[in-house]
Amino acid sequence: MKAICCWFVGVGLLGISVAPNMAQTHHNPIDITRESAWRSTYSNETAYQRHARSIDYMLTMLGKHMNHLSVVDPAAYCLLQTELHYYLHQLESQQLNYGNQGVFDWVLLRLTELDERIKSMLAQHRRENKEEKPQPALPALCEGQRLSLRPYTLIFRRADYRSQLKHIVLTDKEVTLLKTGDSYHLVQCGSLKGYLHMGMIVSTLP
Repeated sequence: MKAICCWFVGVGLLGISVAPNMAQTHHNPIDITRESAWRSTYSNETAYQRHARSIDYMLTMLGKHMNHLSVVDPAAYCLLQTELHYYLHQLESQQLNYGNQGVFDWVLLRLTELDERIKSMLAQHRRENKEEKPQPALPALCEGQRLSLRPYTLIFRRADYRSQLKHIVLTDKEVTLLKTGDSYHLVQCGSLKGYLHMGMIVSTLP
């Protein structure tokens, strides 16, 4: 299965098995033999595999937009992320046949609607020309403090939502503050270290 944003486990929840990654012909020119082999491989893929790749791609785009929304409007991000995960769990429990065109159209429409809502929020943010929405004031942060987080907090490799996503905190699990920054803070969650955006912090803990 093609790798998608690690916090999104979406295709895993759907139980979809996707064919191997296809060659990036628009980035890396390939010879006729290789291109013919690629076409031959994908000409034999089933409707299930074809639909799975489309859903996989949609979830990847959703993940990127969610990452952005998490720093623009953390509260809206948490609501939409909760809605998405609930929907994906529903799909998993129903054990649908994604090779069926009607099922595929229904799932893709739902994901597209959610993505359009996210993009609308991001567009509104750009129109308002604000880098971030004001966050509730927190006590001064100090290294070694424990932090309470919003659900589905994202932890990145670097202090940037465009960097690799290392982990998503699905519950109200506590993390330890290692180093403060302007908008992102370095934290430790279990054995994992990474950066979270300040908007994901609910409170400090004694």
